[in-house]
Amino acid sequence: MATLSDQVRDYVYRNYIVPARENKTASVTVTAGDVHQALKFDSRRMSLVCAALNTAKFERQYGVRLLQRSGSGHGPTATFTFSVHSAGERNPGSPLLAGEHGVRTTT
Repeated sequence: MATLSDQVRDYVYRNYIVPARENKTASVTVTAGDVHQALKFDSRRMSLVCAALNTAKFERQYGVRLLQRSGSGHGPTATFTFSVHSAGERNPGSPLLAGEHGVRTTT
């Protein structure tokens, strides 16, 4: 069974990454509050949305690279801008994949 974090990553993939690739868009920006609202999570889950997108797992699983993170720490205005290259392409220079444990601890 998929975890809530898996649901977040899958939602962003299907609703942001796939359309961007189909339109040959170079990058896409995701706002945590929009994802939170679309998934109808309760208010305690906002931090989960941010954490799910701020992982090397998301980059590896969907072939994206985090370019920029801005906005509030784990709030609804947190935004994540991802490079949307082909799913099979490696993620050179990814700050998340370069981390010791694969998780970004600062923004």
